[in-house]
Amino acid sequence: MRTEETYNPQDFASVMEYLYRTFGADVFRNAPRMYAIFCDLAPKLKPYGNIIRQLAERGILTALERDGAERSRAMMRARDCLENELLLGADRVAYFLGVLADLYGAEPLRQTFPGPVTAQPTTPGPVQRTVPGPVTVQRTVPDPRVPPMSGRSGRLTWELDAAGLLTISGHGDMEDFSQRAYHQSAAPWCVRQSALTALVIKDGVRGIGERAFFYCANLKRVTLPGSLRKIGYMSFRGCSGLQRIAIPDGVKEIGVSAFEGCAGLRDVQIPRGVGVIAGHAFAECRGLTRVTIPDSVRNIAYGAFRGCANLSRAYVPAGAIVDPDAFDFSAAVIRGRG
Repeated sequence: MRTEETYNPQDFASVMEYLYRTFGADVFRNAPRMYAIFCDLAPKLKPYGNIIRQLAERGILTALERDGAERSRAMMRARDCLENELLLGADRVAYFLGVLADLYGAEPLRQTFPGPVTAQPTTPGPVQRTVPGPVTVQRTVPDPRVPPMSGRSGRLTWELDAAGLLTISGHGDMEDFSQRAYHQSAAPWCVRQSALTALVIKDGVRGIGERAFFYCANLKRVTLPGSLRKIGYMSFRGCSGLQRIAIPDGVKEIGVSAFEGCAGLRDVQIPRGVGVIAGHAFAECRGLTRVTIPDSVRNIAYGAFRGCANLSRAYVPAGAIVDPDAFDFSAAVIRGRG
């Protein structure tokens, strides 16, 4: 019988089992508390804690406690989150999924990454787990041999070149797009979603349509025109590779979840014409350290900056109505002059 509970900071599986034994299953339902425990155990565990916190906040860990098809769906959601939102490498995804499968008694999932993946065969009964070593995977980068493609969408024209640059031009608003797949827009350029690395929208375009660049995770550079007035619902959601964006002064509306999950964003300046920061507009922008909110903003809606863990201070207009859940629990909201 053990007299002392132990864990190996290098092995996520042992940490998860330690938490389960020490605190019970309830600890995985309280994401902030669980993350704090990870951080207290050892500095090396902070990245693990952040990843498992993201799964917990999406309700995935709670769903894994259920049986049958619901548990299988939860495992698929976990894989999707690790692959497409957190952008972990194939070896790390396989490792985390294996730990979750063992801990919750779920069926392990096969990997869906392109290219060969080297894995050890599984055997019944207890298995000694270690942090996985190198795995050979094919990187998701534009193929220079892919021919350019172009077309028309509503009143606008577009062209995607072989280097991954998408150029959109014309006059008026972009069309709104539905969701083709779980993390893919029905926008015509998104048939080569992984190839899209840069975006230039020419002067004359007034609105960016709903889900126009939904989960274009390799999109790193965006140039927006002075003619722009609206950034639509979920238009850049999940563009985790985007590190900076200059929102033109003429923009009046930033839609719900417009930049949600843009984990690479560091600095955002809201234009002076914007009156409302919509719900979840910048939620889960975990890299965001600074945001400038002008006096024109009178309402900051639910979850607008929720999950922005590195945003320690937010300066907001004195007269603005701020939803209690607009900011992450760790952010200090500082009122300016009205």
